[in-house]
This record gives sequence, structure tokens and C-alpha cells, in this order.
Amino acid sequence: VGTESINGKTCLVVEYTDEQTTTKMWIWKDRGLPVKMEMTTTEGKTTIEYKNYDFSDIPDSTVLNNANSITSTYPASPLSRFIRCCHSTLATPAQVSQ
Repeated sequence: VGTESINGKTCLVVEYTDEQTTTKMWIWKDRGLPVKMEMTTTEGKTTIEYKNYDFSDIPDSTVLNNANSITSTYPASPLSRFIRCCHSTLATPAQVSQ
């Protein structure tokens, strides 16, 4: 659709429609992360804003316990369940350095 600025972030604006929903997303150009999303259906519009991204360093000891396994400080969190579910698709440190 174009380019817009949201909260000082230059965003690529994309829009797509399927059978029942039109979705418009603002993607932060510098980071490739969503900043905002609007979904419109016959029932109405839902808007989601993504804020407070934190890019501070996380020690490897907090995240990696060996080359093939990932742990979380919060094992019951949805993100940790997702990471454990998908860990086989993640690159190992050796693959990243190649």
C-alpha cells in the first residue's frame, strides 16, 4: 500500500484480503517487526498495536543450554512452549557462524 510513520518508526504498509477478513499491517522497516495491525470483518474492526520492543542483550546462559535445546526462565509461558515446540527448526550456534 505504501509507507507511513507510526510512533517515529518508518513502516511498510501492506494489506491483504481473504474470504472474510481484510488485514492491514504496518511493518517497521528497520527491524522487520509489526508495529500495528488492523483486521476488518463484517463484525467490525480490531486494532492491535505492538509497543515496548526490547532489544537489550540476553546472556546465552539464559537462553541456550546446549546446541540443540532451548530453555526459558519462565517454562510455563506461551513463548517457551512455542520455542520448545519449534526448537528443531532453529539454527544452532555452529550453523549461525558459518
